[in-house]
Amino acid sequence: MQILMSAMPRSAPGICKNADVSVMPSGPARRPSADDLLVLLAVGRTGRFVSAAEELGLNHTTISRRIAALEQTLGGRVLTRVTGGWELTDLGREALGAAEAVEAAVQSLSSDVDGARILEGVVRISATDGFSAYIAAPAAARMQRRHPRIAVDIVAATRRASTQRSGLDMEVVVGRPKVLRAQAVRLGDYCLGLYGSRGYLAEHGAPGTLDALPNYPLVYFIETMLQVDDLDLASSFAPAMRESVSSTNVFVHVEATRAAAGLGLLPCFMADRHHDLVRVLPHEVDVRLSYWLVGRPETLRRAEVAAVVDAIRDMVREQRDALLGIRH
Repeated sequence: MQILMSAMPRSAPGICKNADVSVMPSGPARRPSADDLLVLLAVGRTGRFVSAAEELGLNHTTISRRIAALEQTLGGRVLTRVTGGWELTDLGREALGAAEAVEAAVQSLSSDVDGARILEGVVRISATDGFSAYIAAPAAARMQRRHPRIAVDIVAATRRASTQRSGLDMEVVVGRPKVLRAQAVRLGDYCLGLYGSRGYLAEHGAPGTLDALPNYPLVYFIETMLQVDDLDLASSFAPAMRESVSSTNVFVHVEATRAAAGLGLLPCFMADRHHDLVRVLPHEVDVRLSYWLVGRPETLRRAEVAAVVDAIRDMVREQRDALLGIRH
């Protein structure tokens, strides 16, 4: 039985690309190929043949042949077509357990001088701009010092959880996601507050009550382009505030507020880093939102992905006060 020596992204060219999978063993003793199981593992984690082929260093046709060979051996379908990709069937989920065992056995052959397992591969995350910069990036850097062979790709985007996570190992979104065939984990809460620059407040004065807010322009997201319901509702405390500078990027909100464009509705953990920003009406405007991590269960079980998730959760716990706008 040929065993693929690595099933990790960008480092798994070891599957024989020209293997003839049309000739299958006969009789009741047939067993699935370890390589075929690892192909299923890659497709199950990415949801796409193309993505699995890229990770394993194969072509789309080889991926299709190996899945067909596995289904012939097991006597049933392991994948079913869904919008935008593929999902595991019940039989496929059973086979996935065996595939994970094969992967773990192969990876156990790689260890450091102390005998600890060496983790390697690429983990790709999608997260909001602020979370990417101040939580995901330092968490990934810390994790990478411990596991230098793991590379982390961070895609900054503010959007709902995807229905198909093609090309992503996990997403961090705002608000409890409505997802199927995925696992959602609450990471923690954070707060939005209303801020003005010292110069702007010296010129225009600070609002004393919510009723005064219509006299001030608001710096926030572009309403017609905002995809996240919780962020859309966050500004409902002051519907009469006129728009000033709006953007799809929260870093633009911060810099526009610092440049005296108006009052910015900003994440406290970002705004409180700037001494020229002053929070106004802190008791009246204290919008609490939550970060959630979403991923396929089979993907989140990968040791490399789990290491990144653990690092992110540790960072969220450490930054709890900053996320909630609690200043010491």
